[in-house]
Order: sequence, then structure tokens, then C-alpha cells
Amino acid sequence: MKPLNILLILSSFILFSCKKESPPEHIDQVDNIYFYDISPDTLIHSVQYYIPNGSIYPEDTNVHFLLDIDSDSIADFSFASSHYFVSQGGSSGKHYNFFCGISALSADYSIATMNNNDAKAITQGEIINNDLVFLNSAFLNVTGNMPYHFYFSGDYLAIKITKNDVIMFGWIKLKLADRNGILIEEYAINKANGNSIICGQKNNHQ
Repeated sequence: MKPLNILLILSSFILFSCKKESPPEHIDQVDNIYFYDISPDTLIHSVQYYIPNGSIYPEDTNVHFLLDIDSDSIADFSFASSHYFVSQGGSSGKHYNFFCGISALSADYSIATMNNNDAKAITQGEIINNDLVFLNSAFLNVTGNMPYHFYFSGDYLAIKITKNDVIMFGWIKLKLADRNGILIEEYAINKANGNSIICGQKNNHQ
């Protein structure tokens, strides 16, 4: 794949990626937690299988999964898993680059990051609010024949959604899997305007 295609893939993950300055928010007094356990867990992966000669099938692939986190029948985030052939590696086989990431489907939705488009791992029990750095896209996996690498090793992502002037915080439980995969397990969002949510919180009384 030509260098131009590398730039296109990278730019698709960092589109709209700028920190948003948020005005003082109204905080509701009562939580309104919506929790959903995906059963069975959803697995997406770009690699179907590895070939003994060092090739991958299919050779160039981009797989997506859309997530409607607040249950309003409108997708909020897109998970992507992709890989592409870079060069022939001689006796070592072919070289590929691998990407996994999450992108917000609106400029008003975002994911907590480490200030550089790498997804921030949130720990269970951590408070999710505006103290985090939220961007519109985040890498989960960047590996292969390139100078920059990143591999998300956590279990939770933090997300923020603004709809109709209502600010909502939530979390997504997931983990990276074999074959350049993402396993999405469960998620929750606090629909109370401006209220924080505890990572792992599943009801209003936690």
C-alpha cells in the first residue's frame, strides 16, 4: 500500500481531534444510568486467518462496528479494525501494518485520551467527568512496520456525549483480541445532565 493510503487511514482516526473547552455545566442531582451487557460479546477483527507463507487473509481489510451507547437508535461511535500489506519481507514473510481504533460519529461526542490520540485506560472505580481529556477519536492498536506503536492494555474507555444541550458521561468495557481484534463486552452512560459516572457503574445506587 502506498504512503498516501497510510496518511488517509491515520487522518480518518484523528479527524476532529481537538480538545474541547467546556463551559460550566448544570449538574443534575439524581443519576440516570443506562447499562447494557452485550451478550454474546461483540468481536470484530480484520484478520480472518494467517497463511503459513507469512501472508494474511484477506490482505487489505477494514472492518467496522457501530455502537449506539445511549439507546436512541442513532449510532454514536464506530470501532474499526484494519490492516494492510506494506512490503515483502524476504525470508521473514510479508510486512503488514495494523490499526484498531474508535471514532465519534459527531463533533459533540468524544473519547478520553492521553492527549495524543492514544486511548486512555480507565480503571474500575475511577470517576469519569470533565477532568479527563476528550478527543473525537482514539487509537487502540498501532503496530507493524512503522516507527510509532501503541497497544491499549486496559479494560475500559471513557466517553462523553452532548445531545440537545445534555452532557452525558459513560464507559465502555472492552479488550483487544487475537487477529487484530476488539472484543466489546458492555457499556453504560449516565443520562443525567452533567453528572459524572463511576467506571463500572451499572445502576443509580452504586
